[in-house]
Amino acid sequence: MSKDLLFDNQMVKSTFWKYRWMITTVLSLIILVTVITFNYNPRASGEVVLTTLATAQTGIFAIVFSVVILGVQLSTSQYAPRLAADFAADQSYQKTIGIFGASISSNIIGLFLFGQLSDSVLTLILVISISLAIGAFFTLYSFVSETLKKTTPEGILTHIQDSMTPESMLSDIEEAAEDPVNPDPFLTLISVIHSFITSKDRAGASLGLDILAERVSTLLGCSTMNRFKEGSPVDQSIKRVCTDQLPSTVEEAVYNDLTQIGLQVSESVKTIGEAAIENSSDRAFEHLITGHINLIDTLEFKSENERIRTEVMDTSGKLLKKAADEGLWDSTAIGTRLMGWVAAASIMMRDQEDSRNNRYSSLLILLFPKLLMKAVNVPATFEDHPIHEWLRLQRSDAHPVARLINSCYGSMAEITSAAIRYELRTEQRIVDWESVAYGWSEGLETLEQSNLDSMKQLWFGTVLYLEYLDAISPDHVMKGFNPHSRHRVSEKIGQKTVAKIKDESLDPSSPIELKPGGANPVEMPLTGIQVPVIPDAEITFREWVSDQVFVFGSGGFVSSSDDEY
Repeated sequence: MSKDLLFDNQMVKSTFWKYRWMITTVLSLIILVTVITFNYNPRASGEVVLTTLATAQTGIFAIVFSVVILGVQLSTSQYAPRLAADFAADQSYQKTIGIFGASISSNIIGLFLFGQLSDSVLTLILVISISLAIGAFFTLYSFVSETLKKTTPEGILTHIQDSMTPESMLSDIEEAAEDPVNPDPFLTLISVIHSFITSKDRAGASLGLDILAERVSTLLGCSTMNRFKEGSPVDQSIKRVCTDQLPSTVEEAVYNDLTQIGLQVSESVKTIGEAAIENSSDRAFEHLITGHINLIDTLEFKSENERIRTEVMDTSGKLLKKAADEGLWDSTAIGTRLMGWVAAASIMMRDQEDSRNNRYSSLLILLFPKLLMKAVNVPATFEDHPIHEWLRLQRSDAHPVARLINSCYGSMAEITSAAIRYELRTEQRIVDWESVAYGWSEGLETLEQSNLDSMKQLWFGTVLYLEYLDAISPDHVMKGFNPHSRHRVSEKIGQKTVAKIKDESLDPSSPIELKPGGANPVEMPLTGIQVPVIPDAEITFREWVSDQVFVFGSGGFVSSSDDEY
C-alpha cells in the first residue's frame, strides 16, 4: 500500500469518526422514514427485535469491557499500578458505559411495556432502540481504539500529560498533603519514566522527562508565592521532585546503562530552573539546585559517569549565574556553597585508579570568581564584617549578597584544599593549577573594587597560605600555581594582611586545613576536623611569611625585618 493511499484511508477514518453522531442521526431518520413509508407493524417482530438487541448488547458489553479492563490493568501495571484508576475516571470510558446503559435500558423498557403501548409508541421505541444500538456500536469501537492507543508507551504519557492540568495538580497536591493515601501528582509520571528506563525504552523515558519538566514548569508559573512558603504542600511536592525523584532518575539511568537519559535529566533541570528563576521562586530553585548538585559526589567514578557529572556541573553553574543575574541571592548563595562542598567531597573520594575529571578547574576559574563579581557589583546594602564573621556567614539573618561572597570564598578554599590533598595522595593532577591561580587572582582583583577590607585581607591571606603550601610541598604538587597576588592587592590591604598574619590575629589556614567534604557548610559553617594538608612542616606559615619580601601593586614594600605596622 502506497503512502498516499494509506494517508487517504486514515483521512477517511478520521472524518468518519469525527461525524459518527451525525451519521447515526441520519441512519435513524432513514429507519424512521422507512418504517412510516411501509406501514411497519411493530406487533409482528418488534418483541423479537428488542430481545435480540438487549441480548446482543448485554453480551458484547460484558465480553468487550471485561477484556478491555483486563488489558488495561495488564498494560498499565508494568508502568504504574495507579494508571488503571486514571483510565476508569476517563470521560470516554464513562460516556461509553452511559450510552450502552441507555441502549440496553430502552430495550428492556420496550419489552416490559410491549403489551401496554400503542403501535405508534412501540414504533418510536423500536427506532430509538435501534438508533441507540448503532450509536453504542460506534462509541464502543471508538473507545476500544482510543484505549489501545492509550496503552502504548506514548499513549500512556499523553494520557498522563492531559490529566496533569495546573488546577488538577494543585488539587492533587493539597489532597496528598491531607491524606497520604492520595498520591502526589508527579509520582505516577516518575514511576512510568523509571519503568521505561528499566525496560531500556529510551524514547519513552526521554518523552517522559520532557513532560515532567514542562508540567513542573507550568506549576511554577501558575502558583502564587504564598503556595511556595516553606513547608507548604506545593513546596514539599516540588522538593520531592527536585531533591529525590530527579536524582534517582539519573541513578536509575546509570544503573541501566542509559547514559543519554542521565544526561537528559540535566536538560529537564535546566528547563525547570529557568522557570523557577523567571517566576522568582527562590524555594523551588533552591530545591532544584540542591538535588542536582548532590549528584556530583553520588555517581560512581567511572568514565561513562564523568559525562553526566560534567553536565551536572555545567548546568548547575549556568543556572547559578542566571539566578544571580535575576537577583535570587538566597538560593544562589546556598547553591554556590553546596557546589563547592559537594565537588570537594567528590575529589576526596577518588582513588588513583578512578577516572579523572578536569571540570573541577572550571569551577575555580569560570564559576566562583564570576559569581563573586556579580555579588560585588551589586550596590552595597550591607557593611563589611570582621574576619571571624566572614568565615561563618552562612546564617539566615546575614545579607544574602554577603552570604554569596562568603560562599564563593568557602567553595574556592574547599575545592583547592581537596585538590592539593588528592595530588599528595595519588601523585596525579585533578585541576589545572595555572587556572586555579588565575581564579584566586581574579577574585582578589574583584574584591579590590569593593569596600570589604576584611574579606580582602582574608582572601589575600588565603592566597598567601596556598603559596606557602606550594613552597613546602613536593615538586609535583601544585605545579604551575603562581597567582601573582602581591601585585594585585593594594599597599594598604597587603601590609595589613601581612601584619595580622605575623601577630597571629589573622589565620587564613583554617578553611584550607579543614578536611573537605565534612559537615554541611550551609547548616554548620567551618565545622569539622582540622587535618593539616602537610603535617610536620619544617617551617610554619608565620615563619614563611616573615621571611618573604612583599612588593604590592601600588609599590608598598614590606621586608622580612619589618615587624611593625
